Amino acid sequence: MALGATNQPIKRMGMHRPNLVTIHLMKNVVILSLKFRGIDMRKKIIGNSHHKQEKLIKNNWLNIEKIAEVEISSENEHHPIESALILDNPSGWVAGEEGRQTIRIVFITPQKIKRIMLKFAESEIERTQEYVLNWYAENGESQEILKQQWNFSPNGSTIQIENHHVDLANVSVLELCINPDINSGNSIASLEQLRVA
Repeated sequence: MALGATNQPIKRMGMHRPNLVTIHLMKNVVILSLKFRGIDMRKKIIGNSHHKQEKLIKNNWLNIEKIAEVEISSENEHHPIESALILDNPSGWVAGEEGRQTIRIVFITPQKIKRIMLKFAESEIERTQEYVLNWYAENGESQEILKQQWNFSPNGSTIQIENHHVDLANVSVLELCINPDINSGNSIASLEQLRVA
């Protein structure tokens, strides 16, 4: 599939890698075998992991780690892309290098998308960020959904939350291109949350 030219190498997060949610569940699931009045009973302690699934269902968010692969131009090893895609993860994604960055969600099977939620945060420096959302059909043709700018200021606006309501059918790839500072190439891109429904 032709996704268009890019000046940066793309790192692929394959489906074979254990994701954060899987690891979390594995750590919080304990199987107990108890004997009560001569009856063997197997119990499962799941902690609060079911709350995450309830939130997914309530908001109709797609479970990205199960239905897609993710391609990224770079990432900070302490803030990988999973941190922006997994529910209830406070760290978010941070780029591994300065300048423009690309995040692509490559669906295993094409999806119908009605809503895209993005959350950005910047509390340290003043900068004007621009991002572009694109989507690709099965035949590789791309279309721009929107382009938007936001002015971050430590003494003013430090958080940007956008809920984009769309009506897209047979989406093969959803692409987010971020220019962290349109006036400088020295800023590091970041993304706290990306949700798709």
